[in-house]
Amino acid sequence: MRLAIPGIIVIIILAVIFSELFVVRPLAKAAKAESETASLRNMVNDNYDEIDSFGDIKTEYAHYTYEGLNSEEKSNALRGDVIEMLEAAVYTRAYPDSWTLNGNVLKINMSQSTLADLNGISNAIEAYDDLVDFCTVNTAATADANGYVTGSVTVYLKDATYSYTLDGEE
Repeated sequence: MRLAIPGIIVIIILAVIFSELFVVRPLAKAAKAESETASLRNMVNDNYDEIDSFGDIKTEYAHYTYEGLNSEEKSNALRGDVIEMLEAAVYTRAYPDSWTLNGNVLKINMSQSTLADLNGISNAIEAYDDLVDFCTVNTAATADANGYVTGSVTVYLKDATYSYTLDGEE
């Protein structure tokens, strides 16, 4: 019996060591991994919630970009093309007092121009037949001592849904 008691103690010690090494430690590692996984899931869910809150920003952005244009605004001639035409057809010949662009109607007011200047501007503008539907010249005052008249050129632009280019290439 004397041998039995130390043998039982050795078996118990070996069982405790075995259970510590092969049961308790792996279970602790698994519990720690599950805790980290749960923490990461919470972070991912928080990020998804934050991304969902950006929906308001996307709506606001769309309002200020082409996505938010109504059908009337989409049909307006491209403003960059109109500016390019103004620079080439008008500013190379005279300097207008003012110009306004409302929808597809461009109105150019001139006071330091002759009738020949207005005619040349009108012809140059009408040369942009892919962009311009037609234009009219109106004079409100007769020529002064220098031959200047006060007048305006009204340009009716084509709908943007009409395919046009300034270079003549489609």
